[in-house]
Amino acid sequence: MDQPEPRFLKEGYGYYTDDGLQIKENAPKWAKDEYKEFMSEPYKIEK
Repeated sequence: MDQPEPRFLKEGYGYYTDDGLQIKENAPKWAKDEYKEFMSEPYKIEK
């Protein structure tokens, strides 16, 4: 089962680069906080 897309991505504050998912510098504080929380979650592989 896929994880739902986080709000900061839905609202256009996140983007992908060769280095992975990034957050825009001009993103509001809530988006940056959500990005930090999202990126700190352990990646779970479902079998």
